[in-house]
Amino acid sequence: MNGKYIDIRLMNRFTDVVMATMAVCFLAYLSVRAWAIPVTVDECSTVMTHVPRSVVDLFFLQTDANPNNHILNTLMIKVFSGLFGFHPFVVRIPALLGAVLYAIAGFLLSRKIGKPGWLAVFTYLMLLGQPYMLDFFSLARGYSLGLGCMLTAIWFLQRWAERKSNTDICWAVAFSGLAVYANFTQVLFFGPFMAILFLHSWKASESFSAFWAQTKYAVAILIGWIVLLVVPLKKLSGHSEIKNWNRLDTLFGSAEWSMEAAIHRNPLFGHSAAHFLAMFSVAFVMGAGYVAIKKWEINEQQARNDYRVKIVLLLVGMLLANVAQVEITHTPYLQPRLALLFWPPFALSIGIAASWFLETTKRSAWGAIVPLSIMAVVNTLVSANVSEAVEWWHDRDTYKVLAYLQNLQKEEQHPQPYTFDTSGPMQNSFIFHTQRDPRGYGQIIQLAPWHPNQAPSDKYEFYYAASKEEAQALSASYKVVLEIPRSDGRVLLRKENR
Repeated sequence: MNGKYIDIRLMNRFTDVVMATMAVCFLAYLSVRAWAIPVTVDECSTVMTHVPRSVVDLFFLQTDANPNNHILNTLMIKVFSGLFGFHPFVVRIPALLGAVLYAIAGFLLSRKIGKPGWLAVFTYLMLLGQPYMLDFFSLARGYSLGLGCMLTAIWFLQRWAERKSNTDICWAVAFSGLAVYANFTQVLFFGPFMAILFLHSWKASESFSAFWAQTKYAVAILIGWIVLLVVPLKKLSGHSEIKNWNRLDTLFGSAEWSMEAAIHRNPLFGHSAAHFLAMFSVAFVMGAGYVAIKKWEINEQQARNDYRVKIVLLLVGMLLANVAQVEITHTPYLQPRLALLFWPPFALSIGIAASWFLETTKRSAWGAIVPLSIMAVVNTLVSANVSEAVEWWHDRDTYKVLAYLQNLQKEEQHPQPYTFDTSGPMQNSFIFHTQRDPRGYGQIIQLAPWHPNQAPSDKYEFYYAASKEEAQALSASYKVVLEIPRSDGRVLLRKENR
């Protein structure tokens, strides 16, 4: 028995080292990306439009109820930029902090779910091995903070299920509210999470007084969140982007598009794989939900104390909440970046399913674990990059263009910034780097005034064309001086002296 106990301890220590290594690699990769990738269009919009506003304005969306204002992220950028300036890495610190929360909470949850240790490694791999999600952990958007706070809230749910501590339930409510403040789509998590938390507390209490004694502080925090969130959510619900942006009419379509986003960079899988992965995910959620409900029916007391049942039911509740929201508000189903909130409970549920299978059959589910692990590792390694954000691919080469013009300015001993223009969507990245970035890019180019919908103009010394068609439209006045590789026709043009 002693030897077996030592073996288990050594195994747990080994798996902890493996998972800690995974977490370090995860955070190092995100940090390099946060340093290396040019600021993207939506990040620029956050920094230039929302960060300068007052704190009260940001809290209650007084000036503009824009979905791009992920309140917690915007407030934190306001604080960090006020302290350290507007270097791109600085404005992305809140996102990196969200990644730290995600890595720590995911580590702790995976250790709980994963016994024996290899199952913990598998669960953690499922949480981290989604390259489309990794993109958002290093960008100045609210998705990272939302996912980090969400997973932390789930961890406190697990602790509360085991310890029934008043402190844990308070922290669970606090972090679930922070998740919504970081990304309003997380309201689909917040509602089912609150229902599960308080319903299970009620079921576990012998009387109302016992229930109230355990939850009164958590209820106060919940009321505080409702007061803070009701105004911005009400204002945001009327925004045209919420109702009309890239309409998706079915939940399966949302799942399929999300799967395609997760694998579309990987030539080993291709587009058709997204359809089959979406079918697998739907079948899996239905099966896992059925098992969780049956566990509840067979032994309510045991299921109530099993945090794994709560996590699976949380995933089912979130999906049902999404369906109800679409039917009631007539808004579309979620686009891939908005649907990222489903990934953490989905990934945890995969680990939980493997855990239940092992407990029931006394056999490991290697037939599913091995291919899923290989797919996650290969997909992540092939998709990894430190040059671009896939969602905003057109901003990838901002630094390359600026570096070319900086070298040219030195070579020609040009004392003034070159006049410069580009198409509307691509302007934002240059706006940030010339007006906020402290590295002096504003001394290299003088950017044209912002023009979201304007045909290419020949008024400027340089024009960065977004496509072959744009370049062709200016061919009479400009010549190509820099071709951007792997860019579908993006080129830098210089006006010819005639």
